[in-house]
Amino acid sequence: MNILYILGNGFDLNLGMKTRYQDFYENAYKIKEDDVDLIKNLKGEIQNHIENWAALEMKLGEYTSKLKSKKEFDIIFNDIREKLVDYIGSQEISEDDCIAIKSKIIKGMRFSFDYLTPGEKESFLQFLHIYKGDGTYISAISFNYTDSLERIFDFPQKKIKLPDDVGNIPTYFNPPIEHIHGNTKERFILGVDNIKQIKNDAFKNDEDIVNSFVKPKLNAESHELVDEHCRNLINDANIICIFGMSIGSTDATWWNYIGQKLATNNKRLIIYSNGNEIPILFNDRIQRKKREIMDKFLSFSTLDELSKNRIKQYISIVYNSPDMFNVDGLIHNKDTKYPQYNSSKDTNESKGAVTNQSKEITKHKAPKSKLKVTFPDGRVIEKHYAFETLKEVVQVVGIDRISELNITVCGIPLVSNNIDIKYASSQKILSNGWYLMTVTSTKSKKQQLDKISDIYNLGLKVEIVKTIM
Repeated sequence: MNILYILGNGFDLNLGMKTRYQDFYENAYKIKEDDVDLIKNLKGEIQNHIENWAALEMKLGEYTSKLKSKKEFDIIFNDIREKLVDYIGSQEISEDDCIAIKSKIIKGMRFSFDYLTPGEKESFLQFLHIYKGDGTYISAISFNYTDSLERIFDFPQKKIKLPDDVGNIPTYFNPPIEHIHGNTKERFILGVDNIKQIKNDAFKNDEDIVNSFVKPKLNAESHELVDEHCRNLINDANIICIFGMSIGSTDATWWNYIGQKLATNNKRLIIYSNGNEIPILFNDRIQRKKREIMDKFLSFSTLDELSKNRIKQYISIVYNSPDMFNVDGLIHNKDTKYPQYNSSKDTNESKGAVTNQSKEITKHKAPKSKLKVTFPDGRVIEKHYAFETLKEVVQVVGIDRISELNITVCGIPLVSNNIDIKYASSQKILSNGWYLMTVTSTKSKKQQLDKISDIYNLGLKVEIVKTIM
């Protein structure tokens, strides 16, 4: 049986991360005196009228009607992207917290049906009887820019057998986690779902703007096959669990696709919605809210009304599941754990021409830990980033020697003379056509170096050094 989790910002919020739109605005996007008028005007319109990220994207689409040129679009779009990458990049769950909450997250994934009503559970048990005796394989698509789930599972390279089998039936977590909108390190995607959501008619015919701002178009044009991989996960899933998503119109393509598959394949869908605003005492209001969520999801479907009504029996709405993925009490100082964003950076680039706005968006943030490698002769390699230390040690030991060890990362050789399409941005140049795979955590990089040292009897002392933020 294949279970697919589709995770939105609600997942990160349950981990105590400050990733609401309101957090971003308050910490990184308030109006400043030195903002150019274009940016001031946009900030003024969105400051008090945005509830979530989907609403922000829709507002950006509407705001295009007030722009007169591609240059103006580039100025406001690049500015908000750069600020957003910087801010989200500053919100990172710590390694200690990942260890503390891992079992809780696994439990939530393995026992997702516990939050259904008794009647829904009975229906699901009848459906699951088809797969009796089969192993369970869990995969994930993230609509978030963060790598919190990767960190919890320590950047998994191959499927992981999860603990506590039920009835001796094994359960596995299957990487990689697909980020449909990219992340703060590569392929960052912000925008609308289709050109109809761009309210500037001239922009609808501008290929540069469409390819920058229409999310499915940008995914397709990137040729990284992420959208294809996500469709394959949906196709293969027997049960799809949507958690922490607002089911917004700027991702209508995906809600329509899931609806189409419910109509043509033997699948079930569970949508988990935060329902704290309605007391559990008032069941009639809860049922009304469930119908609203169901209708909203189906409103994005191109199915005929008869088909929409038919697939309702395959959809369950879980309203108010307070315990699922809730890590209260497991992490330290949940309300203040994650670093505060410093928005006092120079913003002069927003005043210049578009050439100043077209510089690379992604910026390195200060690492929380790095590697220190000491050789037997006393020589020390300790760079600012762990991947830089790994890279230099590999070059010192010898690229050919490392290649002979056949160490792999996410199925890709640690050192390779081939560029992988999916992980190209994580392959750092060594020399003479060789590349180093650096997608893993600092802890995993240490393990790689320890292994290299042991095999070649190098006597390296490899340490993880905490850095001051």
